[in-house]
Amino acid sequence: MPSGSLPVELAVAHEAPQVTLEDGVHRGGRDTEGSEGALFLQGLCGDDVVELQAYLAVNGHVGSVRAVPGRGTTVPLYLLGSSTFGAQLAAVLGLPFAFASHFAPPALQAAVKIYRAQFRPSEQLDRPHVIAAVNVIAADTDSDADAQFVASSRARVARFIGGDRAISPGEIDALVASPQGQQVLGMMRYRAVGTPAQVESQLAAFRAHADADELMLVLASPSIEARLRSAELVAPAG
Repeated sequence: MPSGSLPVELAVAHEAPQVTLEDGVHRGGRDTEGSEGALFLQGLCGDDVVELQAYLAVNGHVGSVRAVPGRGTTVPLYLLGSSTFGAQLAAVLGLPFAFASHFAPPALQAAVKIYRAQFRPSEQLDRPHVIAAVNVIAADTDSDADAQFVASSRARVARFIGGDRAISPGEIDALVASPQGQQVLGMMRYRAVGTPAQVESQLAAFRAHADADELMLVLASPSIEARLRSAELVAPAG
C-alpha cells in the first residue's frame, strides 16, 4: 500500500441518480483561506466531504469554525463505498475510491468502470486510484484454510440470520442451505483462501478482475489467532 499519511475512509452506501458537475455541483458557501472555494454536491454527501477537506486544509476553516486538532494536517481523504453512487461521488470530487467488495460484491465492476470514466482530477489526485476489498484466509495448509473458511461462513450465516440466540449445528446447516443463507454466503464471493502461494495467485487474479490499483485485505479467519497467522503468511507477498 502507498506510504504516507493515514487515509480517512468515508463510507457511502446510498443509491442515487447519476451525479454530474452540471446538475449537482456549485461553488461558494464554505471556503478556505487562500483558496478559490469548494465544490459541493447538494444533498448527495459531497458537501460533507468538502467540509471535512476544508477543516483539514492549511489555514482551513468552515465559517468561523476551526478544527483543533486537524487544521493544517491536510490528511488525504479516501472514499469507501458499496454502490455506484459512491463511485460517482469519488469521481466528481477527484478522490481515491475504495469499494467494499468484501461484503457487497455485485456492483464492483460497474462501480469501478463508472469511477474511472467520470474521474475529474483534483488537487489531491491527478488520476483515478481504485482500491478493492477482498476476504483473505491464509493458512499453512490448504485443508486448514478450507476448514477456517467453512467455520467462518457458518458463523456469518448464524450471526446474520439467527441473531443473538444460541443455534445448534443442525439449525446452522438448515440456515446455510436456505435461500437467505445462500445470500449471506454470496457476500463473500470475493475471497482468497489457501496457502500463501495459493492466496497470492488468487489475489493477483482478483486485482485484474476488479481493475484495482490496490487491494484492501479483510482477514476473515474465525479466530484472532488465525487472523494474525493469516496476516503473517500474506505479508511477504505485499
